[in-house]
Amino acid sequence: MNNNKNTVGNKKSYWGYVAGVCAILYAAPHLWWGLGIDFAFPGKYTSASNNFWSVAIGFWGMGFVAVLAALFCLSFVRPWGKKIPSLLLVIPGWVSAAGLTFWGLGYFYLRFFSDINRGLHLL
Repeated sequence: MNNNKNTVGNKKSYWGYVAGVCAILYAAPHLWWGLGIDFAFPGKYTSASNNFWSVAIGFWGMGFVAVLAALFCLSFVRPWGKKIPSLLLVIPGWVSAAGLTFWGLGYFYLRFFSDINRGLHLL
């Protein structure tokens, strides 16, 4: 008898691994850009800010948050993640999803109004 309640080792766990790998693929370049390696940098690396906080947040901060996101994804499919109460996994997931949604919508809102030359007086 197949017990589908546990997704560890099940085909459903494939997507948890895919999400974890995607998060690591996002984290890796940010961390090596923080080290000063310009491989795969979009545009000219010399045009990036050398301000301490820009590097700390833009490269190191985003890289480490992405590593945490990879661990978060793996917590849904690995046995050690089953020991964590489900609310401690679901609530941060929903909060992160809502935050990223508003971040993306805000970006497109600002890009749209800057392209039509409106709303710039607010900045």
